[in-house]
Amino acid sequence: MMPTTGKKPKSPFPEPGAAAGPTFRDLVLHWVGRIPAGQVATYGQLAVLAGAPRAGRQAGWAVARPPRSLDGLPFHRVVSRDGRLAPPDVFGGPGNQRRMLEREGVAFLPDGRVDLDLCRFRPLAQPGPEPPGNEKSEKL
Repeated sequence: MMPTTGKKPKSPFPEPGAAAGPTFRDLVLHWVGRIPAGQVATYGQLAVLAGAPRAGRQAGWAVARPPRSLDGLPFHRVVSRDGRLAPPDVFGGPGNQRRMLEREGVAFLPDGRVDLDLCRFRPLAQPGPEPPGNEKSEKL
């Protein structure tokens, strides 16, 4: 018979309400916050950085519906895989996303797409904090 210590045995399951680590959405929003002025990231790139390389569409949903507490994140710096901007009704009206990006020095191609060769976010080039619970992702 084992002696009792008065403590409950440790369960392999998390306690109700205990933090379970960052969600995919948390990681996507973390990386959005790391995109510097003058650069853009694609939804697919955010998915890769968040650890789910085939989840570009889900990254788009995470960016489209952020919590109010994150209103200051640079969501205008996220574009489609070919550099197309968000639909005209996003960011307060037609042309607003482009104007915001142009003010930051983002280059555009003649057809209106972002020049991803010049302006793609390169996270390895920028030092900064690790994403929550994902300390190894800087190697991407």
